[in-house]
Amino acid sequence: MIFKKWPKLFEEVPFRKFLEELWDGLFRLEFKDNFHSFEVIDLSLTAATEETIVNKLKIIPRHRIITKQSTLAVTKDGDWDKSHVRIESDIDCVVNIIYFA
Repeated sequence: MIFKKWPKLFEEVPFRKFLEELWDGLFRLEFKDNFHSFEVIDLSLTAATEETIVNKLKIIPRHRIITKQSTLAVTKDGDWDKSHVRIESDIDCVVNIIYFA
């Protein structure tokens, strides 16, 4: 909880217990909980080779975030469609990626 003590405004609210549970629940949410997304973990990319990943969203993702990368590789997106997404790298690396709509 952000507050060490609830502000006076909330001390006498009849549904304070509900507010406490809501507050705590909202702060436990992760990025992936807020978007239609799928994560690819430990994907090995070989230099100058395009990798094809099955698109688990079944819609075309709009964005991706690389959450972990083993080297200073530069990755480039290939074509994305409803069934597959493609990515390539300039050097060998291992990545974790979140694709989301």
